[in-house]
Amino acid sequence: MKENPPKVEPPYENDEGLITVHHPEEGVTLPPHPNQIFAVVCFKGRQFRVVKDERILIENVTEDIQVGQQFVLNDVRMIGTYDYTCLGRPTVANARVFVTLEEKPQSEKVIIFKKTRRQGYQKSMGHRQVLSMLRVDRVEHEISEEGMLKLQEKGQLTTLQ
Repeated sequence: MKENPPKVEPPYENDEGLITVHHPEEGVTLPPHPNQIFAVVCFKGRQFRVVKDERILIENVTEDIQVGQQFVLNDVRMIGTYDYTCLGRPTVANARVFVTLEEKPQSEKVIIFKKTRRQGYQKSMGHRQVLSMLRVDRVEHEISEEGMLKLQEKGQLTTLQ
């Protein structure tokens, strides 16, 4: 005999994205613990999953940002915690990722070798891409008033610290 699958609450959509509550019977604890939240950010066309204190290696950031300087990544595509997931359409409103530029290393050298047969022509060039090492300081997500009211209506908002 087949068992019925557990009843899943349908996600609701508001101006900040599509929010899905994972455990409706337990509710949502706000704000989430800083070590239990992750984000998917988009930087120069590539997406990265980041958590607090993680280091990511990306393409070179602009020249006006110096080593040791903190800046904000606003293009957050998704936020996830133990209690809920928020998908942006295309980005999540009120979500930010604070990162610090730690260093600007170079990639390994790529050798470009050109040769024309039987002509005595050989040319060798090398290229090293400048990269940026970022450390994630914190991930922030604030649910709007409308979102909090929706959670309270459904009885899923348990703790507001």
